[in-house]
Amino acid sequence: KVKARPCVIKAQVLAGGRGKAGGVRIAKTTQEARAAIMALLGTRLVTKQTGAAGELVRRVLVEPCSTILHEYYVGLVIDRSRETPVLLCSREGGMEIEELAARAPEAILKEPLDVTRGLQAFQARKVVYALGLTDPRMVEQGVALLRNLARLGLDLGASLVEINPLALTKGRGLVAI
Repeated sequence: KVKARPCVIKAQVLAGGRGKAGGVRIAKTTQEARAAIMALLGTRLVTKQTGAAGELVRRVLVEPCSTILHEYYVGLVIDRSRETPVLLCSREGGMEIEELAARAPEAILKEPLDVTRGLQAFQARKVVYALGLTDPRMVEQGVALLRNLARLGLDLGASLVEINPLALTKGRGLVAI
């Protein structure tokens, strides 16, 4: 008998809101995973960000399911008013950050970055603690993850890099879900 390996199948398109649009599916068996992959590939995924034409799903990501203990939001954006990159974070992940910003702007921490020095370790620790992570292993993992996220965005000159959700998982620690 083949062991069931629950997994998540995610349409790889350049648009947010994939989950709400049916672009993220959970499969409990290999057969369910194959069916979900075949159902997604070649279709047009329509989200708030794609417009009515949608985005063609050419690739999917398949990853093992995780037991999620908590979801967070982290992202690097360009703050036009400050004319600098800013790391955004919130204890509330898995939702559209724009909705959260409108409903509860105080729930979003903003940490400006120096473009030549990136996200400093002390800044990353400040953000990790603001997320409520205090276990030394999670603090270390979170600092490394945030500094790498900032380095990625700065090195690529990206206007947006985000992880939503960043999840605290059972057994794997912090994972970009």
